[in-house]
Amino acid sequence: MSKELKQRPLDIGGCVEILAVSAGTGKIINEYGIILSHQLVEMEDDLYEFLYTVHSSSGIEDYWPYEIKIVNTEKTDYNNIETHTQR
Repeated sequence: MSKELKQRPLDIGGCVEILAVSAGTGKIINEYGIILSHQLVEMEDDLYEFLYTVHSSSGIEDYWPYEIKIVNTEKTDYNNIETHTQR
């Protein structure tokens, strides 16, 4: 990506499918998780990419966009602290 970002980051609280290879063990990771945060990382001089922190059953790990895919594209009422205080 260039400095002019053409893509928005995935939403925090979104459910994602993780399909990646573990750097430590070399095992394929195929599970689901929730996005906790994201940060914009400078890869080279003019290239930027989002790095996502995801919580899954195996713990909290960082993943690149090509390693995760959003699975709940419909806006929902959950994962919103304001919703819980109104009820």
